[in-house]
Amino acid sequence: MLDENQISDRGPKYISKGIKKLKNLNNLNLDLSIFWSSGQGYKYIGEGIKELKNLTNLNLDLSTNSLSNQDAMYIGQGIKELKKLTSLNLGLSKNEMYIQGYKFISEGIKELKNLTNLNLDLRYTEISDQGAKYISEGIKELKNLTHLDLHLNFNQLSDQGYKYISEGIKELKDLTNLSLHQYNNQFSDKFNDYITERPKYLIDHTILDIPLRRQYIQNNKWLKWAFPPLFKVAYSAL
Repeated sequence: MLDENQISDRGPKYISKGIKKLKNLNNLNLDLSIFWSSGQGYKYIGEGIKELKNLTNLNLDLSTNSLSNQDAMYIGQGIKELKKLTSLNLGLSKNEMYIQGYKFISEGIKELKNLTNLNLDLRYTEISDQGAKYISEGIKELKNLTHLDLHLNFNQLSDQGYKYISEGIKELKDLTNLSLHQYNNQFSDKFNDYITERPKYLIDHTILDIPLRRQYIQNNKWLKWAFPPLFKVAYSAL
């Protein structure tokens, strides 16, 4: 773990140099939260990651780092080379990337054709509707995905942003586990239609987890209609 560190570019350079040599590595857990690297730090990290051609499981925590668009580009370029990856846990919470940054991340994710498990944490990122569109465009290409855990809490997404997200999710025909965290955003009742639109693509799932606040559940007609057991469990848990 290298969290809560503020180091020069030499640190990431040495990390990159070291992991590049691990050609047979299958599993990598790299915690760079509160890392605060400057300059070319994330370029080195991206360059190191992309050399791990046999990697199947990547846990990369970049939360609370003030990532720039260029930083996101380096990370996206690194991730996209991991063709054997089946599980990705990517923590980007508490970063305030601009729209282009989400595009770079999306372009990296969508190349992971063998991915079956994706946990994408975008809490407190101030992601816009356009940013959500880019993320959706990346997610929908993951045709083998069975587990999706998407954290969108505490952002500025409107109905349009959720429409983009739902359009991406609906393309995941093999999905069996969906966890969508979305409270403290600026959606209206139209959110109901976007997430369900005749919820066939969700009803077939074995696990559906949509954490909801009490005031939202009380007025949520589609939840009562489409998922009565879920409504009872969610409401009773509040």
